[in-house]
Amino acid sequence: MAGYKDLKTSARSAMIIFPLAALFNSFSMTALLLVFGIFGWFDIAADIGLVQGAMLGLFYAFSANARNLILADASGSAAIRLLQIRLLLMLPLAGAAYFLSVGIGAAAAPLAILLIVRRMVEWIGEIGLARHERMNQPSFAFQTLVGENFGFLFSLFLSLGAGVDLAFSAIPWALAPLLAIRRARLSWRGGREHLSFSDLLPHFGSTAIIGTSTYVFRISIALIVGKTLAGELFTAFAIGGMIPTVFGQALAPTLVHRFGTSGWPRWLLVIPGAMLLAAAALSAVVVAGPDWLLAIGRSSNFWLAIGLSIGGGAIMTIAAALRTRLIHRDDGHEVFGPDLLANVLIATCVPFVYYLFGAKALVALYLLSACLSFSFLWGAGRGRGISVTHRDKALLAIGALLVLPVFFQIGGGLFSDPAIVYDTGGAISRLPLPLSVLAMFAGIALLGNYSAAVMTMTALFFTALLFVTTALATSQNDAQSEGAKLILLAQFLLPMFGLILGEMFGSASAKPLFEKAALTVLIIVLPLQLAATWLEGATFAYPKVFVFSIYQHLQYFPMVVAALLTMVAMSLWPLAGGLRRCLVVLLPVSMVHLAASMSISAVAGALGGLLVVMGRHWRLGAARRLSLVVFASALCAGAGYAALTASGALSTLLNPQAAPLEEMSWRTKVEVADEGSASPLRVSGWLDYWRFYAAGVIESPRAFLLGHVMPTDRKFYPSARNYWLDAWYNFGAIALLPLIILLALTTRLIWQRRSSVFAEPVVLGTAIAAVYLLLGENMLKVGMRQPYPGIITFFIWGLLLARLSALAPDHAALSGATLTPGKGGA
Repeated sequence: MAGYKDLKTSARSAMIIFPLAALFNSFSMTALLLVFGIFGWFDIAADIGLVQGAMLGLFYAFSANARNLILADASGSAAIRLLQIRLLLMLPLAGAAYFLSVGIGAAAAPLAILLIVRRMVEWIGEIGLARHERMNQPSFAFQTLVGENFGFLFSLFLSLGAGVDLAFSAIPWALAPLLAIRRARLSWRGGREHLSFSDLLPHFGSTAIIGTSTYVFRISIALIVGKTLAGELFTAFAIGGMIPTVFGQALAPTLVHRFGTSGWPRWLLVIPGAMLLAAAALSAVVVAGPDWLLAIGRSSNFWLAIGLSIGGGAIMTIAAALRTRLIHRDDGHEVFGPDLLANVLIATCVPFVYYLFGAKALVALYLLSACLSFSFLWGAGRGRGISVTHRDKALLAIGALLVLPVFFQIGGGLFSDPAIVYDTGGAISRLPLPLSVLAMFAGIALLGNYSAAVMTMTALFFTALLFVTTALATSQNDAQSEGAKLILLAQFLLPMFGLILGEMFGSASAKPLFEKAALTVLIIVLPLQLAATWLEGATFAYPKVFVFSIYQHLQYFPMVVAALLTMVAMSLWPLAGGLRRCLVVLLPVSMVHLAASMSISAVAGALGGLLVVMGRHWRLGAARRLSLVVFASALCAGAGYAALTASGALSTLLNPQAAPLEEMSWRTKVEVADEGSASPLRVSGWLDYWRFYAAGVIESPRAFLLGHVMPTDRKFYPSARNYWLDAWYNFGAIALLPLIILLALTTRLIWQRRSSVFAEPVVLGTAIAAVYLLLGENMLKVGMRQPYPGIITFFIWGLLLARLSALAPDHAALSGATLTPGKGGA
């Protein structure tokens, strides 16, 4: 007993006992997955992984970083408040977990019930253990640890040694966490006076997105590659994630509780360093492919997945340290953003990785997830953004890279195909991806001011959650249909990250830096494309700009040009000097470019925007005569080019051997390309598309609310030619609610600040461009689900929200509006 008393009073022993008890409470289910996976029972391992993924998507979603909160709370109210919430949510979450794992994931029902009961019990045990640690009562944690170990080993002995069904042998292990509630001083009453539900919201959001994304991540892998291979991958990922899970959930909170957010022991760096060396060694052995490795009875992909996952575990361990420090330093408000971005991105990229690189590439998914988490957490932890000294230059670079229409192909490098209508043939490896994708995520990680993007992060969170929910609700356990739905889901969600970057960008600076960056790109790219067009002897826009090609240069690039032209002209015209001289050149060139693109909607949008710009500047006296001359010359240049093209004079001048006029229109070129394709049916006209999709939306209440099981056949109806109708058809009205609410909020902000908006040319130009893209072009096209136009559209929307939030409402404005950076700026 003397040794036991020493254990109870020793601070060093307590630092070991509490993390170990927390570890076995939360990690033993993963350990169970590992054991069955290592022994080759991959079907059971897959069932455990699916059930665990469903529970992560539900129970962990409402965990709210509980252990960190309780350890940081001196009043004890956090434990009581969390217990109240968990007891209320427990049964509904258990029912939902059963549906997701058995109904959708097809896991074995008895095993699923056992694991769900275990999760319910350990959910309460987690609070008891954290409470014991807060009160420094290691003896009760030690008793729980002994009970957990005995139950775990007993279940393995019966199942692996005696052949007893795991659903029965693991009952003692499932109930063992109840030992943790003894003497924990937990009560049903109290807690509200110190910790409100609103205080827990950032923590609920953080854990909710991690849990939901983990489930989507696992169910995507299982549906795409099957249970056996999924079981191998889950086992490998669990091995790689073992140490970061132990560190993040068990050791890191104890270290912060003991040492604070800084001053941690330096020897901790040995852990990720050793993991990186082990990962490199194992990966090298796998690549060498010795016979003895294959003789063990596992595939080389399995060992490679373990090696890469251990390397990912090293990075994830550092990310876990950053995350824990953020929770304790900022009450958890800063972790929601990085968790949201990293987990939504990794969950939605699974089908892309599979169809781009094949099943073998899935072995690197945990490593990719770790890199994403570290990048976003690092951005949040380095002082909320770029230093003031370099901020403007960084914002200009981000804006320029976002707008630059340069595309790359995974399988072919820089996109430079001269085809008027480029056909990917359904191969993702041939799909041109814009540079703006990298610029968007790099910009978010560098800016890191997540507190300034709460509005758009909340919208993205609920949008992703509802898109995933409706996709799962309409699933029919058909791998092909669900795989197609997952790809479409990723296609819709990827551009939405532009919302967050836009709000961060607008909050970081009140200057028209994005407009300056857009002006620079347009004044270089547009003349070059026109020159390349005319050198080819064509009058309609040619896609190849000497060394690179602009993907969808006739369908979507003109709408981006029209929107940016309005923003640039409205924001920069009042600034005299070099910027105005650049506009004098850019405006006529842009109108000629739009006329060469023959996009009626883009020309109409540019004309409408420029008329508002000219009217506003004329009214306020911003170089009236010059503005009238320049804008009139721009309109004349565009009209003149269209007239010369229509008459055939321009085509004869550029190419005396040109074909007849009707063969020189880009519409004819598109029709020829369509006739050469495998399409058995060519549907013409927007109305035909709209009728088809509208009929699908109202065919049943289920289709109206939740969408359809399968996307339409691309050969017949590639899209609804209306973004909102397309999303409604595929994912239902419920999934669109967050975006509709955000659109209504944007409209309300514009109305409440209408006088200030008109007085601020930067905000007015952004508002006109956003309205044109959201309610104009995307009523006729699906640009918001295409990477390049979609990212820019959502970016401009987020930028508008940031700029509107910086304005005072009309009734609060004194005289004129002053645009100031948001909270995340300065």
